[in-house]
Amino acid sequence: MKNYFRKNPRRSFILGSYLLAFIFMFVFTRLSLAGMLLVYLALTLVYIGVFFVDCAAVLGNIYFGRGNADRAAALYQFSIKRNTKSPSAHLYYAIYLLRRNGVTEAAPLLEKALLLKPKLMTEKNIQLTRASCRWVLGNVDGAIEILEKMRVTYEYVNARVIATLAYMYFIKGDMEQAEALSLAAIEDTPESYAAWDNLGQIYYRKNDLPQAKEAFQKALSFKDEMPESLYGLGLIARDENENEQAAEYFTKALSCAITPLSTVTREQITEALEGL
Repeated sequence: MKNYFRKNPRRSFILGSYLLAFIFMFVFTRLSLAGMLLVYLALTLVYIGVFFVDCAAVLGNIYFGRGNADRAAALYQFSIKRNTKSPSAHLYYAIYLLRRNGVTEAAPLLEKALLLKPKLMTEKNIQLTRASCRWVLGNVDGAIEILEKMRVTYEYVNARVIATLAYMYFIKGDMEQAEALSLAAIEDTPESYAAWDNLGQIYYRKNDLPQAKEAFQKALSFKDEMPESLYGLGLIARDENENEQAAEYFTKALSCAITPLSTVTREQITEALEGL
């Protein structure tokens, strides 16, 4: 909070004046309670007017947290166009765009977010999303570079970072590293569905169907609408000549939200379903 006001002396002055005016009114005036409330309301409206852009960004965060992404995106777009200093507005709008095939628009927003000196947790999320952008653009090595640098830079990175890095190594064909990192993510956070899905994909690649099935089911126990794990179980059922069960898995996978950040595409699932 101290850094926020140090970076925004004009806002500090306005907020300080706002508080002093209210204290002065409360101590030295003889206004009725209703009069004081009216003056307080007027001062509040002035305050909101001065901080309107930042208020829009904060309101966007509230909508984003409640799952109303479209309403949040409109507020983020409004505040970013008016040069908000909120790193989270840039981050969450970038995530919104990335989930809707807007990676070329999302990438520069993340770079701008870093320049706004975000708090540590937000900074880590920005870096993780930057890595995801690299992957979506086909630059797996760039994604690995960012994620490995995070492991060196920060004292602690969470299971999401480790599981994402594990998947990058899976794409590169380094099964040993992918498995070790997935297990490390699970050790940190046993309910890491992404790490369990990684293991399912790794074991399926190794043709260890029982372990793959167990890992995919574990992932779904933590997130039941996970298209990747449903697709994996569908492939296993298909390989075991259980076409009816495979069709159920593929159909359920298609009903899930599939975005550019998903590790399976709608086309892959549809092709597998039609090929039964």
